[in-house]
Amino acid sequence: MGEFDLLVSSVTQSQNSTFSGEGVILINPFPTGNSVAGLYPVKVAFENLRFNSSRQIFEGSASTLSLAQNPWNIVAGTALPQGNDILNLKNLCENAPTAIASPASAEASYYIQNASNTPFALNVVKSGLVSYVFSILGIQFTPVNANINCAITTTALAENQSYTFMAADLCLKPAGWASEVIEMNLLGDVSFNFFGSDIKVEGFKNNQTYSKAVWDCSGFRHLKLVGNVQFSRDMLRPANGNYISPNNRLTGFFDTEVISLEDVIYSVSIQEPYHFTIAGKSLKVDSPIVFIDRSESQNPTGLAAPIGYNGQINDTWNGVFFPTLEVEIELFGNQPIQANNFFYDGMMTGRILGTNIFDINQQVLGNMNISLDTVDINLVQNNFMKYRFAGEINPRLNETFTLNYMMDCDLPDANGQSNIHGRVLMSENLNVPLDFIYSTFVISPNSTLIFDKVAGEAFRPVLTLNGQMTLQGEFDKIGMVNLPQMQVEEMKLRSNPGPGEKYFEAGAISFSSPQKYVGGFPITITAVQDIFNSNLPDEFGMNFIYQLALGATAESFSVTGNLGIRAKAQ
Repeated sequence: MGEFDLLVSSVTQSQNSTFSGEGVILINPFPTGNSVAGLYPVKVAFENLRFNSSRQIFEGSASTLSLAQNPWNIVAGTALPQGNDILNLKNLCENAPTAIASPASAEASYYIQNASNTPFALNVVKSGLVSYVFSILGIQFTPVNANINCAITTTALAENQSYTFMAADLCLKPAGWASEVIEMNLLGDVSFNFFGSDIKVEGFKNNQTYSKAVWDCSGFRHLKLVGNVQFSRDMLRPANGNYISPNNRLTGFFDTEVISLEDVIYSVSIQEPYHFTIAGKSLKVDSPIVFIDRSESQNPTGLAAPIGYNGQINDTWNGVFFPTLEVEIELFGNQPIQANNFFYDGMMTGRILGTNIFDINQQVLGNMNISLDTVDINLVQNNFMKYRFAGEINPRLNETFTLNYMMDCDLPDANGQSNIHGRVLMSENLNVPLDFIYSTFVISPNSTLIFDKVAGEAFRPVLTLNGQMTLQGEFDKIGMVNLPQMQVEEMKLRSNPGPGEKYFEAGAISFSSPQKYVGGFPITITAVQDIFNSNLPDEFGMNFIYQLALGATAESFSVTGNLGIRAKAQ
């Protein structure tokens, strides 16, 4: 039968020249040199065998039959009768071996035990405490190889309990194992306690999720464990001692793939709501927490990003993901701040990504509404390397007007200096009433503020304002006035200015091609003053100093004046 010898005890030939019957195939299920190595007979039923011209089987199959009830003891490694004596063959088939004894030692003893409907079983008992039972549950022989379904039952995982692992489709040759890939599944659940936490590893229940070990002829390939863990009360006890979990224990569900000691892929999700306190601050988690690690070299489990995560993901993605996280922060008056899709990647190095972080509706920074929609921080050894903040600012000029901001920062250098790059965009037209001659200034959304701060240098913002100024009364509508780019050499921002200080100070302001025309006369803006008056925190504005040439060119006779723009928060 392929590379195996099939000793036929009974046979029937069909009309299509195929043969069916029963017989014995000799196998060596143990490596050569093992104390129990040798040829052992397995009783089989074969069907649809077809021979070629050399009388070799090239079609058909054979499967094992259950053992006979009468034991026939043999010594390990003893040669079996392989002659043509039909009586010996009949005796061999009817009295298949059920027990093999080997010299016992203090370390271990080996023997074959009789198991119901089990063609072959080896029991190994070490020091009388832990036993391993290796059983061949069935073998399917083909003209090419033999596929084995076997099991290992052991008491090594838990005291006074036995657990069974099953391997299927193992390739066996007459000289022993020859499988390219061996997969062993856990048939039953394994439960044990680890530092006060109850851990259950789930066995085979379906074809999609189960624990298994996989290896090949070169050795271990990977181990997959799925199950759940009930964390100990000491590990996760909140400061106030209150537990939200119905059973007073927080349960996590894990899916782990061990490829090597350096290459572990894991996923742990916590499905129950939980409230606890860190450094006196309340932290509430009302949605599943997912811990993910994806191997850089391999990803046999195919782990994907958790539902709700909208960031980028690749094979190196790992960390902890909070779909919804609520925490109180003293900076904003203990107002609960909710972070959605909060992702922390790594421990010493990694990435923090959060969206919809908070929305402050208080008198902060000039009585404005401020929201932080995105925070994206890259860490190196617990130092900020790169971080990005983005969100909205509503100055309360009207119900819908907002400013969208984004800021990128680099890791501070040895002198504590950082590179900062950012921009501010408008969401819609901004109508600003002017404080002289009843006029209105409309700033369009394509106006931008782009600012940069290179290490060791001051802020360098560039403001581009596009808009339309309408003068009422004696004056006609001027039309669209495209304001020039404004570059500020130094800028200071203060969230809580002192006496004589401003919220915002800017110096060394310059303009690019600032010349425009008013009524046919050229006008030039030369400076900007008094941005964010410190005495009126609910107002902001700019005072433009301009030069109006009363002639056809800028060199003509000119006058200088101020143009003040003020806006009051509603």
